[in-house]
Amino acid sequence: MIENNNNKCVLHPNNKLKLLCFDYNFYQELIERIQNDHIILKESNDTFEKIQSQYDNDINLLKNEFKKIHARVSFLELDFEKQLSTNLENNSFKNKIITSSIENDNKIISTILNNNNNNNNNNNNNNNNNNNNNNNNNNNNNNNNNNNNNNNNNNNNNIESANE
Repeated sequence: MIENNNNKCVLHPNNKLKLLCFDYNFYQELIERIQNDHIILKESNDTFEKIQSQYDNDINLLKNEFKKIHARVSFLELDFEKQLSTNLENNSFKNKIITSSIENDNKIISTILNNNNNNNNNNNNNNNNNNNNNNNNNNNNNNNNNNNNNNNNNNNNNIESANE
C-alpha cells in the first residue's frame, strides 16, 4: 500500500487515501455494477412512475366515487326533506281542521249555553213574576179576608147593638 497525500477518499474526506492494486476484473465488475445500478434505477423509476400513475388513478377514482356518493346522499337528503315537508303540511292541515272544528263546536256550545242562560233568566223572571203575583194575590186575599172579618165584626156589632 502506498500513501498518497493528494488523493482523498470520497466517502471519508478527512482520511488519507491508500491505494490498492487490483486486477482488471475488479474494474470490470465496478463498471458492470454501475451499469446494473443504472438498470435498477431505471426499473425503480419506471415502477415508481407506475405506482404514481396508479396512485393518481386511485385518487381520481376515490374522488369520483365520493362525488357519486355525495350526489346520492344529497338526493336522499332532498327526498327526506320533501317527505318531512309533506308530513308537516299534512299535520298543518290536520291542525287547521281540528282547530276549526273545536272553534265551531265552541261557538255552538256557547250559543246553547247563552240560550240556556237566557231561558233560565226568563224562567227566573217568570218565577219571580209568578211569585210576585202570588204574593200580590195572597196579599189581596188577606186584605179581602181582613175586610170580610171587619165586615163580619161590624155586622155582629150591629146585630148586638140592635138586640140591646
